[in-house]
Amino acid sequence: MSDSIRIFQLAKELNISHNDILDFLKSKDISVSSHMSPIDGKTQQLVYTEFAKDRQSAERDRKEQVRKEIHDSKVVMKTKSVKKFKIMSVEDQRKSEKKKTEPKPDEDKKN
Repeated sequence: MSDSIRIFQLAKELNISHNDILDFLKSKDISVSSHMSPIDGKTQQLVYTEFAKDRQSAERDRKEQVRKEIHDSKVVMKTKSVKKFKIMSVEDQRKSEKKKTEPKPDEDKKN
């Protein structure tokens, strides 16, 4: 009995639905009544080999999704840091430059 594990525990370990395991076992003519049914080591191995492919592809998909989210967040951060430029007329530009070069009133008082 130390070999046996319940179907729901195996499903949790493989990160799949216990219904998928139940359907698979019934298709192989292995009698199980519910997700609480224990299965022996040989049957466990059968389930592992069947669903290991799904587990690997699910992990690959999950990793790819995380990579995409990281990339998207980096792109958003870069777009936020880009400065927006205002198109100015020549007169406005000259006024802006004059303001930058003129001494501030506070500086005159100090001298």
